[in-house]
Amino acid sequence: MNGLEPISILMAVDEVYSNGNSDPHYLEILANFQSNPENIPKCQEILNDIESSDACRFFASNTLCKIAQNFLPNWNISLALQLSQWSINYLLELSSNFDRNVFINLSKLNAIILHYFWDSNHEECMEEWGSIIELFDNSPNQWSVGLFLLDSLHDTFLTSTNPKIIEIFSKKCLSTIFSLSFSVAKKMKNTTLPQYRYILEMSLNLINKCILDRNENMIFFSKSPYCALITYDFNDLLIFFYLIEFFFEIFEIFTIPAALKCILSITETADTFDQPLRTRKNKPFHTTQSYNCNELRNLNETPITVMINQICNCVLHVIQSKIGLNDEFTINTLSLILSNIATRMNFFTIQQIKEFKRFIQVLVYFTIYMLESNNHSFENVFHLIQFWSKLEIALRNDGPNVEPKRILANISPQICFSYISSLLNMVTIPGSDTDNAIINFMEAKICQYIFPIQNFIMMNPNLICQQIFTGLLNKQKELEDNINNLQQETFSEEVFQIGALERQLCVFMQIASCVVLIKTSGVQNDPNIKYHPSFFSFMVNLMKCSVDWASKGFLFPRIEMCILLFISQFKNTLFGCASLKTQLSRQLFQQLKNKRSLSSFTECQTFFFDRLIVTLKYFSKFYILLNTTLSILYNDNKILPSSESFANLLDETIRNNLPFMNELKFISLRSKFFSILVKIIFQNHKVDNSYLITILQFFFF
Repeated sequence: MNGLEPISILMAVDEVYSNGNSDPHYLEILANFQSNPENIPKCQEILNDIESSDACRFFASNTLCKIAQNFLPNWNISLALQLSQWSINYLLELSSNFDRNVFINLSKLNAIILHYFWDSNHEECMEEWGSIIELFDNSPNQWSVGLFLLDSLHDTFLTSTNPKIIEIFSKKCLSTIFSLSFSVAKKMKNTTLPQYRYILEMSLNLINKCILDRNENMIFFSKSPYCALITYDFNDLLIFFYLIEFFFEIFEIFTIPAALKCILSITETADTFDQPLRTRKNKPFHTTQSYNCNELRNLNETPITVMINQICNCVLHVIQSKIGLNDEFTINTLSLILSNIATRMNFFTIQQIKEFKRFIQVLVYFTIYMLESNNHSFENVFHLIQFWSKLEIALRNDGPNVEPKRILANISPQICFSYISSLLNMVTIPGSDTDNAIINFMEAKICQYIFPIQNFIMMNPNLICQQIFTGLLNKQKELEDNINNLQQETFSEEVFQIGALERQLCVFMQIASCVVLIKTSGVQNDPNIKYHPSFFSFMVNLMKCSVDWASKGFLFPRIEMCILLFISQFKNTLFGCASLKTQLSRQLFQQLKNKRSLSSFTECQTFFFDRLIVTLKYFSKFYILLNTTLSILYNDNKILPSSESFANLLDETIRNNLPFMNELKFISLRSKFFSILVKIIFQNHKVDNSYLITILQFFFF
């Protein structure tokens, strides 16, 4: 270093950034240095010195950004642009010795300066903008500098608090950023230099940002003076058909996940494509791509139709060729792409997919592989499951004999049972709290991972419902056998086998709730209704069995919560006031009577009430169960006790039978319970009003 060497600064930087020293003295030195604009030459000196450490270079570049942010109002445009031009020249000299952190900071410095003077000194800023554009006429090293600068400009301007600046920048520059980034990606497609791979990734990431930020009418794609760099006619929406093919080709060659991310962004912003495909007036449609142009000209087709067909074919090729499928991010992105396009599918778009049957077969094998493999994130598996769910929804209102529905009906049982098996295996993994991260059965709601099973049932209700019901019975029997083999003294929550079986039975219980939720029409001949009484009957019998388990000291809080959830979900179905629900209730009660589960409306009312009191009696250590139970009783007017049940409830032993009544921490629940009792007295003419005095005595004494 020469005589200007800021020794104390270099030492402080190395101590803080290299050695992790958080001494307040060093931190104060650095803070004071970054708050003084006179230190700009010192920062430039540190950056120019080849002996400076990476930490010092990072600190110096970061300091320049902070000084610019704090002192730009005191600078004139000439001084500011001089610093901006210095940063660009420095990056060009550094391009052969890549330092990502320094590139990011100095690119940000340039963006901060241009953003501040963009409105007041627009012509000077546009000249600086032009010097950045010229970088793309030179070598790949200069392209990398240009991409960093464009990326910082994009992020800085489009997050501005000044709407006018955002509007001007979007109209004048956004299309150029997109076009230049794409031109770099296209030039790098045939590169054989591995050191330039990061340039391709940078260009793809910037393209992805532009796709997400595009104007709704996509004017900026067709207005760019740099469209010639892409050697493609930007006729309205047609650029995206070329982009999809290009991105898949890049992914196939380099296996860069950023290419798939661009396709994902296209599918996420594809709502504006739901319009007839048109070419610009007086300009012939032409393209050098391999897809059939005659199909694109067909005004009966929409961009979405052609895009879905194109993406399906490309995804099919990626999966069959196993390109990048060992990478979790790649699988995640592919799954999200499939889920997104399924959202926009309908019978017409599905019919336009070439080789739809083969596409489905390959996805079935891929889904089964993902479900049976332990090496992939469950979230990624769930995105694939959502694809199948959305596909069923897309075809739900079409006739049962259409070819796509027949294909789905044939493959749905295999995927559904594999998915259920995956859930059953997943919930046996112990978690840090009551349950693991996949399904928390104590959340008092049906898990999001259970709901897609409804869609599989809709594809093939007869076969799938029968197998699910068999699974319910077998899992309950398995749990009962394990309970019978245990003595009460040896039972505890820590018994792994019992805990695993409880969770697995809960999976089936939530599935049973979903099965019943499918029915909304009340049509007697609906093929989906005939299994409802079986599932209802099973849940009622399980409620009775769980009372026996609890009385013997075997407490299963997760099963109890699933029971409460079932009661909460279907009390309106059972006791509904609407004519449609009344019709369903009558059918259901008749079927439950035939199965000897519940013989009448009144018996169902009192059974549910008595069963809820069992929860209050035995699960006094579980606040969420107590609160959920009391909420059901308080908010429902149809779950009522018999006169005998109510009298027993107000017996002098109530405090002993309901332990939570004596707990000070449950005082709010106690008040809620007495409110329920008072409510019952005033609403139920069968209950003697004299019980009100007893309630008041219990509450106040």
